[in-house]
Amino acid sequence: MTKLTEIIDAASDDAFTTSNLLRKVQTVAFRLQAENLGKWAQRELFGYKEGEPVPTYRGPFPTPVIGTWSGPGGSQLTNAVSAAGIPEDFLSACFRTTVLQPVADLELLSSSEKNPSMSWDPYTVQEYARLVAEKKGGAGFYMMELISAKQTLPQNAIRGIIDSVRTTALQLALELERVSPRAGEPDGPTTADPEVKLVTNNFNFTINGDGNNVAAGSDIRQRATVNKGDIDSLVRAAIELGLKPEAVEDLQAAVLADGPRPGDQTSKFLSQLRTGGYALASGVSSNLAAEGILQAVGAFFGVPAA
Repeated sequence: MTKLTEIIDAASDDAFTTSNLLRKVQTVAFRLQAENLGKWAQRELFGYKEGEPVPTYRGPFPTPVIGTWSGPGGSQLTNAVSAAGIPEDFLSACFRTTVLQPVADLELLSSSEKNPSMSWDPYTVQEYARLVAEKKGGAGFYMMELISAKQTLPQNAIRGIIDSVRTTALQLALELERVSPRAGEPDGPTTADPEVKLVTNNFNFTINGDGNNVAAGSDIRQRATVNKGDIDSLVRAAIELGLKPEAVEDLQAAVLADGPRPGDQTSKFLSQLRTGGYALASGVSSNLAAEGILQAVGAFFGVPAA
């Protein structure tokens, strides 16, 4: 049984923990020399740092906020805190959340009967009350004061993250198996193989969404956006990445010949580009151009590689 088969089986078996699944992905990433894939698995295992870019499936999510108001005679009222009209910065910080915890923690939370919640600090409670008083957003209750509030993350959001991680690993393994069944084995191919490289590069496009900025290294200053299925944007990116007209025409012909997914014609073009088979703009190396085109082609095809 290959490592890819192990990942496919584990991702399809709910009895297999997501942490163990990710450790298999780490092994494959190391053997493929796929740094971006290895970093993803490690961050999912150990959690993301505050301010660090996260995959789209980790948020930000809208989070319901439940508040407690105090009124005359010691009366209290518990109700939803309104986000209507709240300024964007306050809304982003207090009514949305991005989930950074390791998947092992998320699996524990998903088994709980209660939605996890986090209390607003006293300053945030006072700031919300000020916005309501100054009619700058939110809502209050007559003769009552907000004294506490809790921001809640629904269980379905947590389960959705876990499911996305498992599906990502499954799709990656299936795509690698399609282009090279020995990928991930000790004596198997690495990212030096153009098809394997394309799959692992497209991993970033899959977890971060379609339509990505493409940069091809320190020697190439241009930046281009390639949209899924948009041949014109791919052509523009190829020109900005240093390809001459003949190479651009061949690239366009290759991707169109391969159809909805990268295939033999695209791989042949990339191999020829990497080995110096095309004239490039001054100051652009074949390797840098090939790296940029790999990313651009991946964005064009939107390969579900991870």
